[in-house]
Amino acid sequence: MNEFEYLKIMVQPKSTCQKKAVAAGCYVGEQFLTAANYCENTGQVCERLDQRTGTSTELCNSTHAEITLLDKLKEIDLCMIPSIVWVYGHRYVCSECADDLYQFGIREIRIREH
Repeated sequence: MNEFEYLKIMVQPKSTCQKKAVAAGCYVGEQFLTAANYCENTGQVCERLDQRTGTSTELCNSTHAEITLLDKLKEIDLCMIPSIVWVYGHRYVCSECADDLYQFGIREIRIREH
């Protein structure tokens, strides 16, 4: 099973976003660490559900999968920064997430849409 296949399996049960389930992962040693996007408005109907991706973001109170992954990485003692992050469920990584990943030391982002 490759990285994208693994993220595809884990994204639905872990993502709390009604609009777009997204997962991110990277290797920490031999372990594949994963994270999903997280919406703080769970239990409510998503106001952005029928809107185009990237619009009305002010209505969204969520954390992107990439940032959730970075938060996990910052909590553990790393001997080496992962070089690649895989993102499943989107066509692109927003500029803020990409900047944060690269500033952390990630050198490559691989993306696959649903």
